[in-house]
Amino acid sequence: MLDVRLGRWFSPDPITHPWQSPYCSMDNNPVALVDPLGLSTNGPPDGAGTSYQSDDGMGCWGGGSSTAGEAAPPAIPPMASPTGCLINPLNFAGQDNKIPVAKPSVLQSKTFSINKSDITEIFTDSPDRIATDFTNLLNQYMNEFGITNQDILAHFLSQVGEETGGLTKYSVTEDLHYTVKNITDNFAKYFMPNTNLDPKDYAKNPKKLANVVYGGRMGNGDEASGEGFLYRGGGVIQLTGCDNYMNFTNFYNKKYNSNCNFTVEPQQIRDNIELSVLSALWYFKKYVIDVKKDYCKWTVNWVSIKTNGPKPNGLPGRKEWYKKALKQFNKNEKTYKL
Repeated sequence: MLDVRLGRWFSPDPITHPWQSPYCSMDNNPVALVDPLGLSTNGPPDGAGTSYQSDDGMGCWGGGSSTAGEAAPPAIPPMASPTGCLINPLNFAGQDNKIPVAKPSVLQSKTFSINKSDITEIFTDSPDRIATDFTNLLNQYMNEFGITNQDILAHFLSQVGEETGGLTKYSVTEDLHYTVKNITDNFAKYFMPNTNLDPKDYAKNPKKLANVVYGGRMGNGDEASGEGFLYRGGGVIQLTGCDNYMNFTNFYNKKYNSNCNFTVEPQQIRDNIELSVLSALWYFKKYVIDVKKDYCKWTVNWVSIKTNGPKPNGLPGRKEWYKKALKQFNKNEKTYKL
């Protein structure tokens, strides 16, 4: 059975190729290609696209550079997870196996969208491939998650900018290589003089630190369970805690793919750009948009508290990213509250 939203098979295809995941359908191009019997990929007639001869002897059409009679070039192999949810840690633009993104349509033209140039002007150090994929994913999904204008988007980008170093990466895992000062600044209540724990024993030890500060809360088991570290922050807004990974799994199962379980495989959210962005959009809608519908009353401080906690890390940076977004959208910064 085919997941028409993602263009992936729910179960492994019995006819596989060494350069593709067994869950791949229609050569990762379900918009241009068809595979009605699950036996071979068929595309447009000769002249309408580039063809190559696959190892099953059937012609396949696509936008690649292979010529007739040549085998398709091997792409970076995706990893099929134990739950059957496809994950490719390098879904950059231009790869043969990148996650399919929506193409412009009449329907999309009526909804809010953003240009890649806006993203690259705000995040000037963002690699081209990351900026391209991020833009495509925003345009594909953000309206569904309540980001329907520049004011709301500016707040979302302010959080993403701070968590990703200015969109310089999408494989984002919470960095807990904290110094003693970092620990006391951010997690003071867990250490001396408030408890008998000495922050020196946890400095530069991410696993030990995560298990003590995240253990026993947000749905995680106690410190000894190791779940504080397992469910540490991941994705472009740093989804954190077993409860959030479970709730996002439930949402994703109902809407996109019932085979995924991010509580079993939380690394998927950290390594896959589509899941990284989707989890961030889901989190932002749940904890920001749905909490206070009137976005005109939002401040960067309030949004940061809702996404990052009572004492948000990098609050000055979040405000700077917000101001950069406002400037790019030709908004008067003086009319907005920080």
